[in-house]
Amino acid sequence: MVFGRRTETLADQLKKKDEALFEKRWGWNYIQHHFKDGDRVYSPLYDMEFTIEDIEPGDHWLFCETYDDMISFCAFEVQKV
Repeated sequence: MVFGRRTETLADQLKKKDEALFEKRWGWNYIQHHFKDGDRVYSPLYDMEFTIEDIEPGDHWLFCETYDDMISFCAFEVQKV
């Protein structure tokens, strides 16, 4: 019996597909079309509202300033107010 060498495993292919889908749904493309600096968002995790600040091209995170720190969120972790 002869075994061929696989160049990519099914798991690797699925991982790349999942990453591409995640990027399309929640990455920079999603952020640039749905959020802008100054937008108010609600975070169920913190049960607080925040103001988005400093969005830059290519960002995969939303940044919000608190009283003493800067918090980052994925786009799916917050809801627009």
